Amino acid sequence: MDKDSLDSIDLQIVAESYRVVSDIGAWDSLVATWDRKISAAGFGDYQLAGATHLKQQYSILRSLLDKIGLPSASDPLDQAVGSVSEPAMALSEKLRVVSINRTGREAFGVEQGQIVDLEWLNPDYRKAMREFVGTSGRNNQHYRIMKTLWRDGREGFAEVFPVSLPGIAGSFTVVRELTMKWPARMDTVLVEAFGLTQAESEIARLLFAHIDIAKVAQTRNVSVRTARLQLSHIYAKTETSSQVELVRMLVLLATRLAEERQNERLHWTDPLGRETILVRPDGRRLAYTWMGSEHGKPALFVPGVVNGYLYPEEFETTLKARGVKLYVLTRPGCGNSDPDPQLPALQDHADSIAYLCRALDLRGIAAASIHAAVIPLTEVAARPDNPFSTVLGLGRFLHMTPERFAKVANLPRTLLWLAYNAPWAADIVGRHAWRALIQNDVDWYIQRAYGDMPFDAATTRRPEITPLMRNACAYTFRQGHEIFFEDARLRRTDISPYLQQLKVPFHWLLGAVDVYDRGRFYETQELQQIERLNPLISIEHVQGASELLPYQKPALVATRIADAALGRAGKEPCSSHRAPPI
Repeated sequence: MDKDSLDSIDLQIVAESYRVVSDIGAWDSLVATWDRKISAAGFGDYQLAGATHLKQQYSILRSLLDKIGLPSASDPLDQAVGSVSEPAMALSEKLRVVSINRTGREAFGVEQGQIVDLEWLNPDYRKAMREFVGTSGRNNQHYRIMKTLWRDGREGFAEVFPVSLPGIAGSFTVVRELTMKWPARMDTVLVEAFGLTQAESEIARLLFAHIDIAKVAQTRNVSVRTARLQLSHIYAKTETSSQVELVRMLVLLATRLAEERQNERLHWTDPLGRETILVRPDGRRLAYTWMGSEHGKPALFVPGVVNGYLYPEEFETTLKARGVKLYVLTRPGCGNSDPDPQLPALQDHADSIAYLCRALDLRGIAAASIHAAVIPLTEVAARPDNPFSTVLGLGRFLHMTPERFAKVANLPRTLLWLAYNAPWAADIVGRHAWRALIQNDVDWYIQRAYGDMPFDAATTRRPEITPLMRNACAYTFRQGHEIFFEDARLRRTDISPYLQQLKVPFHWLLGAVDVYDRGRFYETQELQQIERLNPLISIEHVQGASELLPYQKPALVATRIADAALGRAGKEPCSSHRAPPI
């Protein structure tokens, strides 16, 4: 490509980088333009042509992003749940919390990703609630008002209605408490916008508060018949046809008039309610939690980026049944664990693993991790003071050679390259992505992370996987976008030297379904080379699974971890050519 063409691409990169500030939808085009620039010179390691000019523009842009802050959210569930100050949550068909606001966490006593009970509902309404959630708004059930009964004996009402997400089958059920305050401007708006009289506005307010026409009549000291007649006049003026429609309109109007909530970073709290935060000598936090059997055989799990640790129920029930207590480390930069920006990514993540093992006196235990997190885990296992008896690796974690680079989809390939060779550019592109994630919620990221992986993309669209993936994204990106590029830099590390030094079994679970649906990402000879590094290495191809292995085969993954923890793994390695039936 000639110099004029490269200059044109540079101008387009600058223009689109500024455009994304006001138009988040332009982010994909920005990445595509970066891809054109990088592809023009090949995807090897090199200094960017025109980097000085681009760096200057990106320095100005960085200051601009610092000043303007974060955008408003536009995700349908976030709008339905997060736009109100009253307790609100969205549920899947199996009552798993997909989204929940701050007051909802306090009132319902549940966190995002957990399964909620219905103890807060009046017993007479619990069956109806299960039926509504189970049909996800089907069978002409589009809106209901149900009575609540809180732990302190307080009674109230909640509205229940379905909300759909693009690309997700079925709908989710939103529950919002109807005890929100009647905004000061509400009466004025009803009179001016709908022509209600002061008396009719008062009836609307009482109906909003009580959802019961008999109580409205009693409060106004009139008959129920008179109250119904007055209510019919309100229906006509507001163009509603029933009490349910009128209440819903009033709730929506009150929501619009309520004070807009302040933008916050992604909220995430340990959905298991077991998180412990250690404070390291330098003041940094290191968080961990646990799953399975509280007094069981200890093992360790280190999650990967956007995988989290909240998997389908079979994962934890299998650990419990097998008597395994799985400690889960939060890697630096995720959740509530602080990174050390002065350390290389590999050292920071590996030292955190070793520190947790020392702090909890974990020795001779099985350890598992997924994707790039396998690299620091294996580095620790290769140390003289190795605390592990067996190491399990899940998914893809071999370093990015030029041949493997060529197989990666354009978007992740571009982001990986920028993380490796132009961190100053990766920071701006990542900041833009973070703002897009805040505005569109985590589904925006999930679609881009797995959109080019047909099998995994289908998994993310399953209604019962959606809340788990949302939890994983909030967990991963709670502190910002930096962890993505930290993870990308980990992938530059060749794991082979650590595998060669291992003196304990290493079992690799690799999804058998092709990642990109266009030929194997790892060729047979590459896997054979890995096996030849050390006789303690075994590779197992997992049928019916790909990158999202723990979501697709949760019981199998938990079983392999339990086998390793209980000393039953690694004795008879199953190679990539002798994979056992699954």
